[in-house]
Amino acid sequence: MLENLKDDVIKKIKKIRGIEEEPEEEPIPEFKIDHNEAKVYVLLIDHKGQDLIDLKKLADRVGCITTVDHSGIACMERILKDKYDIIFLAKDLPIIDGVQALRNIRSSKDSKCRDAKIYCLVPTADETPEHELTREGFAGVLHMPVDEALFMKVIQKHVVARALPQDQRLLDQIDYRAKMAERLQMYGIVLADGLEACKGDYNEYRAKLEAFCDQYEENRGTLSQYLFGKETNAYMSGAREVREAAKVIGARYLADLFDDHVNMSKDDSLDVAEGTWVKSLLAWERVVAGVADYLGRSVELVVTGMEQETTNGIRLSDRDVKAMVQDILVFLNEDEDIDALVGMERLMAYQMSDTMRLKLTKAYRSLNRGEMDAAAEVLRAVVM
Repeated sequence: MLENLKDDVIKKIKKIRGIEEEPEEEPIPEFKIDHNEAKVYVLLIDHKGQDLIDLKKLADRVGCITTVDHSGIACMERILKDKYDIIFLAKDLPIIDGVQALRNIRSSKDSKCRDAKIYCLVPTADETPEHELTREGFAGVLHMPVDEALFMKVIQKHVVARALPQDQRLLDQIDYRAKMAERLQMYGIVLADGLEACKGDYNEYRAKLEAFCDQYEENRGTLSQYLFGKETNAYMSGAREVREAAKVIGARYLADLFDDHVNMSKDDSLDVAEGTWVKSLLAWERVVAGVADYLGRSVELVVTGMEQETTNGIRLSDRDVKAMVQDILVFLNEDEDIDALVGMERLMAYQMSDTMRLKLTKAYRSLNRGEMDAAAEVLRAVVM
């Protein structure tokens, strides 16, 4: 999570991620494949309900010829019988999971889809590193529910140009929207959920994002006051408001977390909620950071924005420090800049040897300037 989302840091991270400044979003006009130029046969495999139904509707709407089934075994029966151009395969399937189904599709001599482009479908909260799935042979990874622009980008990538809409402005809009969906996804925000809550109204969704960001400081302070003042009913009411606001913008994990807080407050007074407050605040600030980044704003955060002038009183050995540094390097290697910053903030809160703190301070400052490569170089030297 960003320590301070100042404009210069936002711009540097956007540059690193290849996101350019664009005008405000508008609803995506109709995108449809020209069947006179190409027919695209798509197979969707997932055992879950509504997300799969929605994805089928989206595939049909853009002009795909779509078949749906619900298990790895059914997938194998389909690919032995018919040829598909693109397959969307859920990672978590009964009996034969998505990874094994992919291997079977590629290795079976009777498969009619050995050359198909196969994408992996994963739940929003799935923590499997994307590179592990692409290394298995998936063409890419899509989080459910699939954002319409991300789906259109996949179709656009694998369909001949003459079969696509001949409207560059439309294609540019899709490209921008897909980048923004991916960007919000980094912070645990599902753009498709937010747009659904706002009935597809982009202006309303943006207003909800702005309100979520604007109200953060006041809501955080009020909730903290209720929590540590042991005002159970007031805290539960405030937690419900944060939960609902998170749902509206598509922050699924945060909404679930505050739902847990409401339930914990009912069952165990406020002791458990108080014990997990810092974790909750980190998750909340992660979403606020994502919203601010999306809106191009700066926002001062509390847990991740404080200078580490004091420590938590726990002293780490050099060995333990190096173990935590290894985790941060994993995030940097996977371009998970925000998670790397969160890990660094946590690490700097511990006591450690003066020599180790001196080295880590250099990396810490580089991370906060958006200089990820420089930070990674210092951290690699620490663990050697």
